[in-house]
Order: sequence, then C-alpha cells, then structure tokens
Amino acid sequence: MIKLRFLIVLLLLTNVVLHAQNGRQDRPLYNLSDTRWLNKGWYFAPGITYTLPTRFNRDEQRLILNDVGSVDTLFAGSFQQRGKVGVYLEAGRHHLTDRIYLIHDFDYGLGFKWFRGEETFNGMIMNPLDSSVFPTSNIGRFSEGFISAHGNVNNIIQLSDRQFIMNSLGANVDFRLFQSNTYAGPTTGMVQAFPGTFLAQLHYRFGFGFKVRSGLFIVPSIETPILTVVPFDDGKSTLQYFSSRYRPLLISIRIMLLDKRKSADCTGKGDGKTGHELWDKNMNRKYKRH
Repeated sequence: MIKLRFLIVLLLLTNVVLHAQNGRQDRPLYNLSDTRWLNKGWYFAPGITYTLPTRFNRDEQRLILNDVGSVDTLFAGSFQQRGKVGVYLEAGRHHLTDRIYLIHDFDYGLGFKWFRGEETFNGMIMNPLDSSVFPTSNIGRFSEGFISAHGNVNNIIQLSDRQFIMNSLGANVDFRLFQSNTYAGPTTGMVQAFPGTFLAQLHYRFGFGFKVRSGLFIVPSIETPILTVVPFDDGKSTLQYFSSRYRPLLISIRIMLLDKRKSADCTGKGDGKTGHELWDKNMNRKYKRH
C-alpha cells in the first residue's frame, strides 16, 4: 500500500515538472466555445487485464499441534504465483468542463473485467493419518469475470499541440458474472480464499493522450485499485486468490469522441463557464483557431 501511494505521488510530481517545462503556448486541444463539437461524447476502451503477483515466490511452512500436544510441520515448501492476461472492455460517456478546479473531464460507464492467474506449491507435506512426510506439487488456477460500473474525475495536463497527460481518480463497483477455480494436489492446510461476489473500490488511472483530430482523442492508459472498500479487507488494494495476493492492472486504449453540434444550435454558444480554450487559460491570446 505504501509503495503504491509513493508511485502515485511520484507520477503526479512528474506531471507537474513536465507541465512546468512546457513554456510555450500550445494550440488548444479543445475550445469550450466550439461551434462544431459539444463538450461531451462517448468513449470506448478495449484492452487487457493482468493480475500482477505481489510476490512472485515465497517460502512458507505451517505448524500444527498433533494429538499428543507437540508441534508438527504440516507442510514446508515454496509458493510461486503467476499472473495471466485477460480481456477488458469499457464504454460510457465523458464531459469536458472548466467549472471545477483541477478537473477538466469526468466520465461514467460500464465495463467487463476478466481476471486469470495461478499459484503453485512445491515442497513436503505431512500425511495427517500416519504423520509420514512426502514430496508434493500442487497447482491452483483461477478465472473469473466481473461486470463493472465506474465513474472518474480527470485532470489533463497539455504537453504539446496534440499530446497530454491524463490523471484520473475514480470508483468502481463490480459484480461477479462467472468463476472457475481449480486445484490439483492435496488441499490439507492450503488456504483457498477468493474475492467476494461484490466489490467496491477506489482506483487511480494514468494515461498519455493524443489528439488525432478535432473531436477525437486516443489515450493509452493503465489503471489499478488503490483501496478496496467492500469487503474492506484491512484496506488492501490487492485481491486474494488461494493463499496469494495479486494486483489487478487494467491496460486499455481509451478512444474519446465528442458529439457533433446540431446545425440548428446557436453558433458561438459556449458550454463552459468562461468560454476559454482548454486547457491553458492563456492559450487563446496566441491562437484563434484549433
């Protein structure tokens, strides 16, 4: 948790430095007074998921009391965790704004997440019937899909005429659609715990965007939870599968579109509070078009 917070702070500081170094006035990415495009539209985000293990390998032993009260070793060996790639899809609506400090865009929508991975164990395990010890190798695989509803507030830092950084904070609520967990080998003493059917989380997303043309933006992004609220699980942002924990990563290509203004709408009617060109308040002094 501490490492994740440090990474987020580092990314935010990097964004500030990059923004400070960009001294020239760039062509605006979008004008809230645009007569061709509205300040809202659809977005689509196809991508992949990856369950990043919090630890790739760990040695562990479990001790128990036998029938005569002395301590026995139930098992001793090494666990290996491996993440796998799954499918990620997301779609919804977004709105550009200049009405809220530091927030330039907000969005909401629905998505689908498919998480996959495995855990293997190699070591020695005790037979509880006769206390004999023998080598064993176990493997557990998980695969489950969630439907997700989400909302985000987005800060945009323009780097050039067509490039920008997007930092996003948001919340998601997930409901499991399907689950497949398989385990091969002795299960005695092996922990088998999994995420709940319903999840509620806070998350952070970082994106590096490009303006392709007026009304179309492409933002490659990576997202991860920063806090699991339901179930609380001591505030951890990772998910447990079997006896190991994994960090969900959502890697996507975010396609942001703007709705076209109807010809019958009044020309020159702005959608913002000030009507200035986003996202640099002094940009319109130099550029009158975009």
